[in-house]
Amino acid sequence: MCGCLVTFETKKQLYTYRHCSQYKGKHGAKYVKEQELTSQFEKILKNIIVPEGVASSILELINRDRIERNSTKKTHMATLKSEIAKYEKRIDRLYEDHLDAKIDNSLYERKTKEYQSSIQNLKTQLATFELSKDDRLETVSHLLEVSKNAHQIFKSSDYLGKRKILKKVLSNSQLSGDRLLLKMKKPYELMAFCNDNSTWQGHVESNHDPRFWRPIY
Repeated sequence: MCGCLVTFETKKQLYTYRHCSQYKGKHGAKYVKEQELTSQFEKILKNIIVPEGVASSILELINRDRIERNSTKKTHMATLKSEIAKYEKRIDRLYEDHLDAKIDNSLYERKTKEYQSSIQNLKTQLATFELSKDDRLETVSHLLEVSKNAHQIFKSSDYLGKRKILKKVLSNSQLSGDRLLLKMKKPYELMAFCNDNSTWQGHVESNHDPRFWRPIY
């Protein structure tokens, strides 16, 4: 493995080969038939498929967690609105006390600024809650859909289609002789790791680095 990019070349107008670009200098790079590498790509794409039952359970758990989070979010927002209303009432009472000469001008201005500052802080927190969006369900759903269909899409696509699906799953690939070394993107690496180790039914706790080079045998 030299770290150079891989390029395609057609010989005798019949066979397409893939080989190292030898950008860093000639070093006897091996020519590998495109079909051999296609088979290796297909193998890794098959290996990221999440079992149907597991995928459904994952989405159900995320959706349940989202419902709970939304409930908590609404409770926090209601509390913040209640606090804002409380300080607004205090400012109103403060104004009436000032008009009735129950408090002097200095105290009135100091407390008014204090309450207004509290209101502004509360409104900032409220805006943060209102703008926050939990899109994990959509993200995970998309990842599972890609993992489920990647292999079939790859098989039925032309060169550009194959390249597009590989770009979704892989962060890089290199040749070591006639063998591909693949560096997968994190979520798909984890899917392959769980399939390799039959850990879908349990909770995976590991220091496993999902960014390592993955050889295809």
